[in-house]
Amino acid sequence: MKGYPKWFSAKFITTTLAVLFLTGLLLTPTTLAVRLEKEVPWRLTADSRVVVAFLHALLAFIALGIVGALSSIHMRKEWNRKRNRASGATLVATFVFLCLSGLGIYYFGNETLSLYSSISHLIVGILIAAIYVWHLAYKKPNTSH
Repeated sequence: MKGYPKWFSAKFITTTLAVLFLTGLLLTPTTLAVRLEKEVPWRLTADSRVVVAFLHALLAFIALGIVGALSSIHMRKEWNRKRNRASGATLVATFVFLCLSGLGIYYFGNETLSLYSSISHLIVGILIAAIYVWHLAYKKPNTSH
């Protein structure tokens, strides 16, 4: 990707987002059991849950940094070229929603709002994988990065 350090590649971005997604999936059974009082066949132990939740939050911060870095060159350049506008805008809006709903899970003082935040975070968190694939699928082969 032109204009970025060599390590800041599509592989780095995709790997970071994939591990973020996987940590979210690992946290899902506990969320279903605790927040929605659903019976689940398996969930993380308390110690494992703390580590996975830490990794999930850390990777979310890294993902925010990635989005910020992409906004300086990649997003502006591709927006001006009128490429992938719908998928790119949807992806950014989805990241913003996940950040806000993630904060809501922990910081809403109202238990009902926190529950709604958890449910919406789970649903949108699963959907973002499809949005990311949609964004990558329409990449033009002659892109300069």
